[in-house]
Amino acid sequence: MNSNFESVEQEVLFEMFSEQVSVPKKYDKNSIEYHLDTMWNLREQPLQVEQLNNDGIKNKITKYIKKIIRKLIRWYVRPIPEQQTHFNNATFNTVKALKEQQETLNLREEQITIQEKNIREKQRCVQMDLDILKYENNELDKKYSMLQTSVEEIKAILDNTMYMSNSNLESIKVLVKDKCQEGLEIQTNKFSGYDEKISMNTSKIDELFQHINNLVSMYQQHQTIIDMLPQSRNSFNLARKMTYSQSGEDAILAYVVIMLGLNFKDITYVDLGANDPIEINNTYMFYEQGSRGILVEANPGLIDNLKKKRQGDTVLNFAIDTRDGEEIPFYIMNVSSMSTMSHQGALDAIKVNPDLSIEKIEKVQTITINTLFEKYNKGKAPEILNIDIEGEDMDIIKSIDFSKYRPILIVVEMIEFGNELMYSTKNQQIVQYIKEQGYNEYAFTGINSIFIDAAFSNNVDRTQFN
Repeated sequence: MNSNFESVEQEVLFEMFSEQVSVPKKYDKNSIEYHLDTMWNLREQPLQVEQLNNDGIKNKITKYIKKIIRKLIRWYVRPIPEQQTHFNNATFNTVKALKEQQETLNLREEQITIQEKNIREKQRCVQMDLDILKYENNELDKKYSMLQTSVEEIKAILDNTMYMSNSNLESIKVLVKDKCQEGLEIQTNKFSGYDEKISMNTSKIDELFQHINNLVSMYQQHQTIIDMLPQSRNSFNLARKMTYSQSGEDAILAYVVIMLGLNFKDITYVDLGANDPIEINNTYMFYEQGSRGILVEANPGLIDNLKKKRQGDTVLNFAIDTRDGEEIPFYIMNVSSMSTMSHQGALDAIKVNPDLSIEKIEKVQTITINTLFEKYNKGKAPEILNIDIEGEDMDIIKSIDFSKYRPILIVVEMIEFGNELMYSTKNQQIVQYIKEQGYNEYAFTGINSIFIDAAFSNNVDRTQFN
């Protein structure tokens, strides 16, 4: 008899019940397989009862004795509830483990989805870079073809020279003399061409100086009129500070504001393509005089400086477009003022000035001027609208609802980018369209045109200037 049992009967009963239970495989007790095997082995406990014939006294006595024995062994069935408890624990742990793994799988699935989205975004950016590289590669191929052609021409000349070296010396002298004469004529023609260009540039410079003299004369006339105004209206002196604009646009705007009888502190402005908060800026002079407005800049890298230097203004990072709420690529150049929404515009600028380059491409959300006025300017137009968005000006101007929003003054860049003076290439289409909307062109600075609302200027009470 085993020492773990108190009697032979207890040992026999234990062995009988143990035979009915399968021994589980050896698994890690914390694994799902272990719990599943335990649940399977303990799923049922069959009760085997031997059926005896009721005939005869012996069978009846045997049946009666077994009935008594079954009642007695009820005290020995303790393993059965223990097995049930074990089964319940295994079931609970299995379900818990499955739930934890399901949560882990769900979390991993979300992470994979996010990674796929990031990969697609990077693919789009890489495609944009690839387009730029393809363009640059095509340009290099063209230059290589030109270089190869030059090499072939030089080779032909060398071959011809070698051939001529075998001829008599006099022939070579004649050839050299002819070539020298030809080269001299070419150089003479080149210098003649340079003289023509110098003459043309001199003419352009003379025209520019004449234009500057006209502006100075206009400024002097303006200041004379301002000096004649009452003291209460003459608190702003145009000569007191240097202009912050590229060509004195802010001084002209200030004069018009004074002549229209407007108070600087009542002036609002919207500057589209603000770029720098102070330098070459048409609204900073008004900011110094107490005016406030909205600065819109698509380049995210310039936003912090605008907010720091123009804390009284609302600074927004949007790309002005004809559609709202879209994400478009914005091409940031190594010269920030040349950054643009147009890929072709960036490439054209690089053609004109090879020192320019695209530093990076940013995704920027678009907004229309009408939505900008409605959402950020209390649903009305500002007194001054400045538009400088590098090549997209015409489409943006056409998108303005002039029947609802009528700025008093509009400043628009009118020339294309170039290495030379471009004031003679004024965009007449913009001039004509804005005039059709009821505006007059008040001034052209050689870079920007200033338009004034004809209806507003005609309704101003001129008696206040007497």
